[in-house]
Amino acid sequence: MNSIFKHILVIESSSDTNNFVLQRAVDVAKQNHVKITVFRSFYKEVHDKKFDSGLPDDLSLFVLQQQQLICEKFNRLTDEDLDLDIIISWQAPAVTSIAAIINANKISLVMRLFHKENHLLDLFTLSVERYLTRHCELPVWLVKNNAQLPEYKILACLDIDDDTETNKALNHTILDASEQLIPLKSAELHILDCYYGESASIAINYDADSGFREGVSVKRQHMKTINKYVAAHANINGTVHLNESMPDDDIPQTADELHVGLTIIGNCKHDHFFNRMLGDSSQFLTDKISSDILVIKPDRENMMLAM
Repeated sequence: MNSIFKHILVIESSSDTNNFVLQRAVDVAKQNHVKITVFRSFYKEVHDKKFDSGLPDDLSLFVLQQQQLICEKFNRLTDEDLDLDIIISWQAPAVTSIAAIINANKISLVMRLFHKENHLLDLFTLSVERYLTRHCELPVWLVKNNAQLPEYKILACLDIDDDTETNKALNHTILDASEQLIPLKSAELHILDCYYGESASIAINYDADSGFREGVSVKRQHMKTINKYVAAHANINGTVHLNESMPDDDIPQTADELHVGLTIIGNCKHDHFFNRMLGDSSQFLTDKISSDILVIKPDRENMMLAM
């Protein structure tokens, strides 16, 4: 099993006053002994005339102060000697800087506080949110749920209908991530699959030796496939939910009903203009799900094999 928690990039924002994102990263780092890089952009404050930033002309001292503030927050969250790097950026737009950090380092997971997108504006500009959910090939953890839950639950959402090799690999990666996160808070795992209902056609299965045979329902087919996925993951033991429904409706509803702390979804979509106009499931779900969301992307090697 390949760990997706090797080097975490935390994208700091001024709105995360309670340090929820950094706390999530520290929890994962302590469990998996990984490096944390904290990134904070002041590009808009420096370059956008709309901001009355009050920043000094000499930014070197300001950068040192910001690094010290992050160190202090980090030390308040843990007394363990974790590997920490801090990057303060102001010379390039946030998206450009984040992409450069990802390309220059072996980042395996990005964490950020969720910000609701302006979808009309994103038709013409690339926001950090859209870059992370659509362009960035890494798993992205969007922090939303700030409540302290008495029981931590994870909802892993699989797509059984899509039988492509890329999607099969994506389903396994979702279960890999679940498997690695279960020990983090002694989490209770729930696996969700939404299917579109039984076929309207009638098929009569007849064998010359055994006679008429009972047809296999869509639900039973999906359950059989899920059992194969689960059998491939030694430490997976979760409750399976098979719902005849649309994922866009059922995933947020199930997450709310179960009071989950983290919902894990996959995203295979490409960023075509049509998708930017109308959106896709992952974009819709990140808006509607009330829990934290971990968006898993297809592995590049698996995508190449599937082409």
